Formats: sequence, structure tokens, C-alpha cells
Amino acid sequence: QLAKHIITSNAYLTLGTSHNNIPWVSPVCYFVDEQCNFYYASQMGSVHTKNILSNQKVAWAIFDSHAPDGAGVGVQIWGKAELVGTRSYATA
Repeated sequence: QLAKHIITSNAYLTLGTSHNNIPWVSPVCYFVDEQCNFYYASQMGSVHTKNILSNQKVAWAIFDSHAPDGAGVGVQIWGKAELVGTRSYATA
């Protein structure tokens, strides 16, 4: 129950990727489907997207960064990332 609350009550996760054994972390806005698959949108040229294209192993953390010291709780997860689609957006 606590993990579900943490996941559903936050909007951002910290995504960890790597390329050539060089780690990279990025805050990304996410959502989760009913099967507990996580999704986020990002630019194809971002470091984390380029890393995922060469290494699908990822890890992420979700937590409330405003919790008082010693009262924070979070969820840490690892898995495999996959590209599910691309879409171009025009800039105004």
C-alpha cells in the first residue's frame, strides 16, 4: 500500500541510465498503467534516451523531496526500458 501511494502521489521520478559504464540520472515526469508499466516522454536527443537506446537496463527512484529529514520514504525500482513510440512536436 505504501509503495502504491508513493507511486500514485508523485509526478516525477529520478531515472538512472548508463552508457560505457558512465552513470546518468534525470528527473522525468511519469505515469503508470494498470499493469504497473511506467511511461515518460522525453526528447530523442536527451542523454538518458540515447543511453537507453544503447543499454536498456535502468533504475529509478520515486520519493517526496519535501519530506522532513528522517521522515522520507521512497520506492526504488530496476528494469528494462523500451521505446514505445515517437512523436514530433512543433515549437511555437
